[in-house]
Amino acid sequence: MPKAIPLEEVQKRARLLVVDDNDFVYMDLFRRDGYHIERWPSITDLSQLTDGRYTVILLDIHGVAVESDAALQGLGILQAVKNTKPGQAVILYSSRKHQLSHTGLVQLADRALDKRQSYIDFKLAVDELLKRQADPAFYMAQILAGLDPAGQAPDRLRREVEWALARKDPSRLRDAARGVGADAAKIELAVSLLDLYVSSWDAFS
Repeated sequence: MPKAIPLEEVQKRARLLVVDDNDFVYMDLFRRDGYHIERWPSITDLSQLTDGRYTVILLDIHGVAVESDAALQGLGILQAVKNTKPGQAVILYSSRKHQLSHTGLVQLADRALDKRQSYIDFKLAVDELLKRQADPAFYMAQILAGLDPAGQAPDRLRREVEWALARKDPSRLRDAARGVGADAAKIELAVSLLDLYVSSWDAFS
């Protein structure tokens, strides 16, 4: 498989999105350190959160998407993103600590932070996810786990996943997944992870 791209290269090319109806206090610090980062005060096009253009999304729970889901707000956006593109990296944050334990939806996030945590905490969380998104081994593990939750994937399936990652081609992956009895939903999840890998790899390389 391809080797992971160095974090320094990923940091230069990654695109971060903050979804927050208030100013994000660490915006200037991220820019100072060379990150490409922008902020949306509200959601205007949900598809732009799932089409691979943003490497990491930093999502506030409170005050966003009120017009579409007044009860869940940011949690509703998190759920929609993860249902559509499970591999999309999302950091959830809130200034209301109790919201970070709000039902099981918070567990969909890749990280959950208190909004009052330091810039270093936010930066470390972002860098950890950037490193993950640029590592083919992460996608290998996620695809295999989705196709074979029992962890008994045959060698052929592992080879086909490696082939798909190396060539950025899902065609043989679909056939191999059907060969181990994966249903259509699991196959599409695997393909969506491969698509996310391809878009991330093209952006970073």
